[in-house]
Amino acid sequence: MNDTARYDAGDTILVEAGSRILSAVCNDDVVARIGGDEFVIFLGEVPCADSASRIADRSLAGLHRSESDDSTGISECDRE
Repeated sequence: MNDTARYDAGDTILVEAGSRILSAVCNDDVVARIGGDEFVIFLGEVPCADSASRIADRSLAGLHRSESDDSTGISECDRE
């Protein structure tokens, strides 16, 4: 992102992206930028994998641009 835009502009875009992702998740969930333009969402209680998929779709919908090449991965673990 910073290769095509100035660093200040890139930082502004990343802050906006984080805000849009936050608006798609619940208050108990955690959104973190893990590097570059990559974000991860840690979901608290998720009743089923379909719910996680819907949240991922909602998050990406807030970011979608025709020239983007976004991808989603979903991983699940037991709390025990």
